[in-house]
Amino acid sequence: MPITYGSSLEEFTNSKHRIGVPQQADLDLQSMSNTIDEKFRAYGKNSCHYVNRLFDIKSGFVYQNFEGIAESSAGYEYMWGYNHPAWRRLHNLLPGIDIGGPWIKYDINIVNLGQEMKAYFQVSGNAWQIYSGLLCASQEVATLAAHTQAEALSNNLIWIRGLTPVLLNADVMNALGATAISRVEPTNPASDLSTALGELYRDGLPSLPGRQDGNLGSEYLNMQFGWAPTISDGSDFINSIRNFDSIKDQYVRDSGRLVRRTYDFGITETSSVSTAANQAPISLSGIGPTGQQMQTGTLTTTVRTVTHRWFSGAFTYYLPADAFLRNIQILDKAYGINPGLDTAWELTPWSWLFDWFSNAGDVIHNLNAFTQGGLTMPWGYVMSDTTVYTEYSLDCAYRDSGNNWRPVTLFSAVNKRTRQRQRANPFGFGLTWDGLSSFQLSILAALGLSRGRLAW
Repeated sequence: MPITYGSSLEEFTNSKHRIGVPQQADLDLQSMSNTIDEKFRAYGKNSCHYVNRLFDIKSGFVYQNFEGIAESSAGYEYMWGYNHPAWRRLHNLLPGIDIGGPWIKYDINIVNLGQEMKAYFQVSGNAWQIYSGLLCASQEVATLAAHTQAEALSNNLIWIRGLTPVLLNADVMNALGATAISRVEPTNPASDLSTALGELYRDGLPSLPGRQDGNLGSEYLNMQFGWAPTISDGSDFINSIRNFDSIKDQYVRDSGRLVRRTYDFGITETSSVSTAANQAPISLSGIGPTGQQMQTGTLTTTVRTVTHRWFSGAFTYYLPADAFLRNIQILDKAYGINPGLDTAWELTPWSWLFDWFSNAGDVIHNLNAFTQGGLTMPWGYVMSDTTVYTEYSLDCAYRDSGNNWRPVTLFSAVNKRTRQRQRANPFGFGLTWDGLSSFQLSILAALGLSRGRLAW
């Protein structure tokens, strides 16, 4: 059974790792607005002159004329989050408590709108039709650009919400956060002796290499799931013995402090290329060239998605004053001698298979960590930054002033970037205040944290 400390919280409350909250900061926190705030703005503007004219090339007489200016925006920003007007002052008053909440920012940047084109067609005799203006390679870019700054705010919000940007739902963000916490929380044992001994007791020593009767598949599995974990566990245990003094000193020194940790999931990149036939160039004005002036062509769409995800947070824990319990906790930090829920999970048959497809092991590890040693997380965030680069290339043809078909490639490009932040509960991601036990709520009270201050 896992050992828990400070059930009366008297020692915890009197310990040095209580976070003091200045009176002014406390008043600001209690009165802070937690209303949702949405902001939208368009930036930059392009003015594109267009002409669609039917005229007599010899006399100059104009039979039909459409001429004007089409305006377009260069980019858009959308932001969703909690409205905290006093956050800057609070950040200075409370260096140990982060007051941020969930947040989304969505940016659209039109990198290349299109190209200026002139296309001709000899209708009959001296009668010619000419089109002059900017043409986009894709309807999507033209639609984005034509959504001008003159739109009402309510219309803009409805429009940009409908674009379904690359957002991760709360379950995915919480799963990422749980994995990050399990990797970096400061009470993690340097080696896991209890699990290693349990596996040896359950499975025994792996078979010696070369004893699988010539079965290469069995030999490979014996090395990967038998000897490799055993050697790794032994190496961790030896390193813990060698570095015991530094592990102990660091663990004791950080007790009662804010221990900041980050975890980087790295950058992932995917790409795809697709083609579509019989695609026409698009005019911003809605008045474009006819099929006699420009032919349809093949549209090639190249999409490159780059995603960066990371975690940032701060933990705090305390070591009990009782020498016996204190030494047990230090030994557990160095060698993992105290079996808990995570140990039971690791020794469960086929648990590795569940961990292959989910982060169940990480969640159980965190549940075990936050119920021992007074571990809490005054603040924690998981962040995701995804940029989608989309390039459109349209290979088509136009008629020149000599009434001859000429090949041309139109190019348009747009970048869409989504930044997202998920806020953690002091006992992990995906938890609500209603789901905390009275013991956990008492720990938060001793830390100086309350639901009124961190309503999300």
